Amino acid sequence: MRVVAARLAAACLFALACAAAAQEAPPILIVDRERVLRDSVPARSLAESEREARVALGEELEALRRALEAEEAEIAALRDEGDKAAFEARVRAFDIRVREARRDSQAKGEALQARFIGARRDLAAALEPVLQSVLEESGATLILDARTVLAARPGADVTEEVIRRFDAAPPIPLPPAQPAEE
Repeated sequence: MRVVAARLAAACLFALACAAAAQEAPPILIVDRERVLRDSVPARSLAESEREARVALGEELEALRRALEAEEAEIAALRDEGDKAAFEARVRAFDIRVREARRDSQAKGEALQARFIGARRDLAAALEPVLQSVLEESGATLILDARTVLAARPGADVTEEVIRRFDAAPPIPLPPAQPAEE
């Protein structure tokens, strides 16, 4: 009987300790990080900067394409005129310029992509102090990404507050429209 009473008392104490700990434990917050990195002012500014840089690169490459097509047409018009050796030399020189233009275009596209991958990484890093301040000010134990949460009580999601604070944070430097010349 004493063993049963002792076990029952231990179970009651354990249940009371768990209930007290649950009341004292800081909350767990939820943030839709993907939404913050898409909908906040810094994220939208970065997306617009990237769009503008891609449009500018596209326009530059289109102008180059038109110039090369015009030169090709000019060379084709000279095919039956003049010195055959001079014509073939011009064709070879044109072919070299076309290959160089392709390499240059690919390099510019890759550089643009790398700049904005880095900028998105910087954007995510700039979000961390905002998340940390929300965590500290709320007294929460941790913040979970909304994608990992299956169910939560109302009020646990602080995404709107994080977006508000991220919007109010100092501006994040955007990458230059064109890479720095080496």
